[in-house]
Amino acid sequence: MDPITTARRGRATPFAILVALTVLAAACTTGALVQAERHLLAACEGSPVPWSHFALAYAGFGAAALAVLLHVLGRRRVRGSDGARVAAPTGRAGRVTAVASGVVLLAGALALFSDHQQASMAKEANSGNVLVVCTSG
Repeated sequence: MDPITTARRGRATPFAILVALTVLAAACTTGALVQAERHLLAACEGSPVPWSHFALAYAGFGAAALAVLLHVLGRRRVRGSDGARVAAPTGRAGRVTAVASGVVLLAGALALFSDHQQASMAKEANSGNVLVVCTSG
């Protein structure tokens, strides 16, 4: 097999994984932020935060953190299964993916903070055992 083709294939797989993780993290984080905003706009300040908000926020944050971690660890050269050196994506596309993962990681942290803050406000509002009903409109 051609060594150049093997080297390209070795770099393409980690890069595809990084891109997929970044896209997944962006989608989950965007969904979590949209759900949090809808929850606030629906006059649900005292109602409990649904578990799906937390699930999306943690999934987005986890995927972004994993993408950043894989990019940092992938910057080192490691040995492939055939003994050849395999490098992480280091070009412009690799840097763009790393920066995008970092931005999504910060947005995921914001989504987690927002969800936990809303849950804390709901707990305080319901401490007197008062039922809060969401009204939309």
